[in-house]
Formats: sequence, C-alpha cells, structure tokens
Amino acid sequence: FSSQNYFKLLNLELIKNRPTNVIFIDFDYHASIFGKSRWFDDLQYFQNKQTISFDALGDICYATARLISSYFGKIKKCLVLDLDNTLWGGVIGDDGLEGINIDSHNPEGEAYLVFQNYIKALKTRGVILAACSKNEENIAQKPFKEHPEMVLKLDDFSCFTANWNDKSSNIRNIALELNIGLDSIVFFDDNPAERAIVKKFLPEVEVIDTTDDPALYIYALDQARCFDWTQLTTEDINRSDSYVNNKKRIQSQDSFIDYDEYLKSLIMTA
Repeated sequence: FSSQNYFKLLNLELIKNRPTNVIFIDFDYHASIFGKSRWFDDLQYFQNKQTISFDALGDICYATARLISSYFGKIKKCLVLDLDNTLWGGVIGDDGLEGINIDSHNPEGEAYLVFQNYIKALKTRGVILAACSKNEENIAQKPFKEHPEMVLKLDDFSCFTANWNDKSSNIRNIALELNIGLDSIVFFDDNPAERAIVKKFLPEVEVIDTTDDPALYIYALDQARCFDWTQLTTEDINRSDSYVNNKKRIQSQDSFIDYDEYLKSLIMTA
C-alpha cells in the first residue's frame, strides 16, 4: 500500500464528504496534464515554500478563475460549431456524402468521430449545441441524416444555421433564437479567418484557438475549460434537451393551422 495510493484515497474521502460550499481543485489532474517533472520546483520550495513551479502558476490560476466564475453563475452555456473540417474532414458541398472523412478505419476520420463523441458528452452534461456553417441548409444537414457513421444527429442541436451570411451575424441570431447572452457562447471553428472575424466583431464570445489537426480538437476545447461548472444540477443536465424540445414545439406549431389542435398534439399533463 504505497503513500501515493494512500493520498489518492484520502483525497477521494475529502471530496466525498466535502460541505456543499467547498470546491476542490484537482492538482494531481492539472499536474498530470502539465507534466509532473515541470510542475514541482524543489529549489523554489526550499527557498520560499512555493509548492508549484512558476511555469505552472498560470495554468492553475486560469483553472481557479474559471471555477470562481462558474461558482458566481458566469458560465458558458452554448457551444457553436462549424461543420466542414470541424465535425468531419472535407467539404460536404464539394466532396459529397461519400467524400467527407468520418471513417472509423481512417486515422483522421477516427479523430473527427472521437471529437463528435466528446461533443455528445458535453451535450449530455447540459451544454447547448448550435451549428453555424457557410452552406446550403439541406446540404449541411445531409451527413446528420444520411451518413451511417455520424455520432451527432440533428436532434442534438438546439439551433442549426447554414447560410452564406458572415458568422458573427449568424452567432448574434443564434443568441437571439436561444434567448441567451453572447457572453455565454463558445465558438469552435477550424478556420483561423472565421475565428478572427468573430473575435473582432463579437468580443463577448469565447473563441477557441486550435490547429487544423482534428487529433488536437479535444485538447484545445478541454484546456479552455469553458464548461468547468462547479456543480451539475438536474436543470443543467436537462438544459440542452429542453432547448431542443422547445425548437420542436415551435416547428410543430408552425405546421398547425388550428391552434387548439396544436395544443392537443403536445399531449400536455398538469
């Protein structure tokens, strides 16, 4: 029974029995990501009892600030996603359904699929998903409807925007449609030019900087810690589904001429 295992068990007990107003920051997790050989600085410790290195201070301060913001209700609620070369490899409008890469037997295609699974998990935790693509809507939706390997489906998105307008304007419209603030939106796009435009015209929106390699998409989004919430309530978990269901209700209402019939179709119970 090593001392490392002892401290792990001790930490688990502390977390399990913590008061509701106490928040733990998992230093071991952060040290593992940062690199434990660089996390500690023995010289600084013996000189001034600094427990972590100066190089690691920025990372831990950033993670702490995110948690403090979340604790006071300043959270990110919505992830706005590009489609081409973000959720799949290639351009659906040019390459067609057979030409885009989400092939689980292809290294690059597998990376896109794993990223989609990561996004799906965020949605399960209550993150609202929105699509924002420069495309014709029927073409942009085709992979979600017809590609057998797509993990994400149209029903996972609370808002689906595909047109030829600039993305900053589309993101404004997404915020209006979802009735959320721009400061609660996170934007993920593989194209640095699109990211730069959104940064310039919508400084309230958090834009994730990433490379064009899908293998690094999860790392970029995960390390931004946008969705590090201090607690997860039933309301949080159901948030995304409630937006999706509300969209379906609105669409259903549009298809009914008789409002009474529309209300009956909802099969509401009190």
